[in-house]
Parts: sequence; structure tokens; C-alpha cells
Amino acid sequence: DFDQRIKVQAMLLIFESNMQCRDSSFTLDSLRDTLGIPIPETIDPTDADISDIPDIRMSRLDVTKMTAEQLSQTFSRASFVNSYKTTVNAAQEIVNRDEAPEGVSMADALGALVDNAETDEERLELLSKAVSACETDGRSPAPWLLRELPLRLMTGDSARASEIISTLETKHINEPGISQQLYGMLMQMGIMPPGMGAPGGGVSIGPPPGMGDPTA
Repeated sequence: DFDQRIKVQAMLLIFESNMQCRDSSFTLDSLRDTLGIPIPETIDPTDADISDIPDIRMSRLDVTKMTAEQLSQTFSRASFVNSYKTTVNAAQEIVNRDEAPEGVSMADALGALVDNAETDEERLELLSKAVSACETDGRSPAPWLLRELPLRLMTGDSARASEIISTLETKHINEPGISQQLYGMLMQMGIMPPGMGAPGGGVSIGPPPGMGDPTA
């Protein structure tokens, strides 16, 4: 029945889109193939007006064929509507081109790929590049240092963790929200006693309580 097939196609598209908000690799194409339902084609943006593409179909856009303006528009819009797969696709293309389009920072593009990385090593590399990109652009790297810090602690890199804390305390602590986030994180991880406030003379870093030494 034609009407039923249309309903199934719509249902699969909606479910797929919702799942891709959490997992950029999620796809129902194999199920479509099994059911004999056409797989949605990749959308060529060459002669398309990106603003006319519905949010639910943005992940089908071929970002490799986009102009810099289209790529910027797609990345910004996908980030705003939480289209995770589209955000990752656009971010990866920006990084591949090694030049951020106007309106998008390279740090934001790199940061958008962090949660999609498969290993802590890859995540840390992306965060390090995001920090460097901020420094190159003359922007504060504090948000990315705050994202890097718990990963360093969890992987047992106490030397780098101490370096990050020192950098945040000496260079960025007066930036909006940084002290609250930093000390809140340290208290939550049991590194700093609750209510201690800004520690004097720095923070001594070891493995989070109960973890032992991850490098052992």
C-alpha cells in the first residue's frame, strides 16, 4: 500500500534523525534495504539553497561540495538545532579543509568532533588542537582546557592536569564562569574539599579517589 509505505518512510526518517542526535554513525539504511524502501539520496548542495533544506534532511547534505559560506551556514544551523550528525559532518569537512569559513572558529569545529572520537587519545588530540587554534586566533582556550582536564585526570596524566589547572588559575580565572567550573569540577572529583574556594598555592593532583593509578 503506497500510503503505508510513505508513513513507514517518514517514521524511519524521524527515528533515524532522533538517534543521530546522540550517535552520528547511526543509520537505518540496512533496514530500509530489507523492507524494500528507497534509501534517501545524498543531497548535492551545488545549486541548492541550504536554508530550504529541512532540518531532518540536513545530514544527507554532501558537505564536500559546499562553498565556504554554505559550510558555515550548515555548521551553525546544525549546532543550533542539535543535528549532531550534520554538525560532525560539517566540522570534519572544515577540519579537512584546514581553514575555517567566516563565522566559524577552527576551535569550535575541532571541539565538535571530540565526543565523536573513538579513543581518549583522539579526544585529547582534538582538544589540544582546539586550544592551539584559540591561541592562534587570540581567543581564550579556557573552555577547551576545562574539557581537557577531566580526560587528563581519568587517563592518569597528572602532570598535564596540574599544568592545565595552573594555566586556568593564573591566566583565565577571572573570565566569566571559569572559577566556578574549575573548582566545581575539582570538588566533584574529590580533588578539592567542598567549600574550600580558590586554593592557595595550586592544587596537588593525583588519581581521583578510588581509581588507583591508571598507568600502573
